[in-house]
Amino acid sequence: MKVEVKNIEFTLKNEQLKLLPEKAIFWAKEGALILADLHFGKVGHFRKAGIPIPKNVYADNLGKLSHLLITYSVTKLIVIGDMFHSHYNNEMEVFKKWREKYPSLVIQLIVGNHDILKDDVYEQLQIDALKSHAIPPFEFIHDPEDMIETDNYQLFGHVHPGVRLSSGRRMSLTRPCFYFKETYGILPAFSDFSGLHILKPSKKDQIFVVGDERVLEV
Repeated sequence: MKVEVKNIEFTLKNEQLKLLPEKAIFWAKEGALILADLHFGKVGHFRKAGIPIPKNVYADNLGKLSHLLITYSVTKLIVIGDMFHSHYNNEMEVFKKWREKYPSLVIQLIVGNHDILKDDVYEQLQIDALKSHAIPPFEFIHDPEDMIETDNYQLFGHVHPGVRLSSGRRMSLTRPCFYFKETYGILPAFSDFSGLHILKPSKKDQIFVVGDERVLEV
């Protein structure tokens, strides 16, 4: 049985966006897929340290990314930090082969705290490594602590935002979410291998919870 995947059409600063259950945003006007915290290489990093993590996690994330690129005819990938995780490891060879499949794809990376690869690696992968990046009306910055003075609406990663949903005193569920305040927003971590930082939103904030096949406003 085919599962119906439901995204949400969301207007932000007069721009039409799609919030996707794969924990990414599609901006049709720019042909851009926007995501944060892919953390590619993290599995290999943990396994090297003796922590038993399933090998297929990174392959699943790349497969999910490929599906989105094809489904939405993406021409530009904007990663708001932590595309990679720590130093070069064997997973990078897998990523290189994946990159070769999309030679015309523009990749713009706002460098996060885990993006510590050498500059020539980004050049070889045809990735524009940037400290911040503006495409009005948006400004892309990895860490909310690096917020700047700008008229643009700032979009961040880094936090891995989540919310706790309760249906009674004994029942609660935590889920990743898209989190939008008046002047900035935070994207959920794209990687399926990441923790959650539980937020306590105010009544003015807009929260969109990510389910398995849909995005829901709460």
